[in-house]
Amino acid sequence: MPGSIPEDETSADDFDPKKNAAEMEAGGAAIAKALLRAEMAKRRLTYESLVALMWDFGIEENERNLRNKVSRGSFSAAWFFSVMMMMEVKSVDFSHAYDSVSDTLGA
Repeated sequence: MPGSIPEDETSADDFDPKKNAAEMEAGGAAIAKALLRAEMAKRRLTYESLVALMWDFGIEENERNLRNKVSRGSFSAAWFFSVMMMMEVKSVDFSHAYDSVSDTLGA
């Protein structure tokens, strides 16, 4: 029937914006912490040495709190970009992240 939704596709009634937003946020946190860890690894920075670098820039963080923050992905975009700038990251490749977003939303 024209205009009807095939049985194998979901309808607009199945869309839950709050659930999708939460899934996107969790996916974003996972990507951010993976990017941060990857940049640390490229620079051979340990959490201890990153804390020392942060102190050089006036950010008083301790190693335990930093590990927890990164592990949980519980940091703001401003904090993330500040740390990336401290590590002198010039560019970040997000191309792999788009597959994760599609997987998260079941597209």
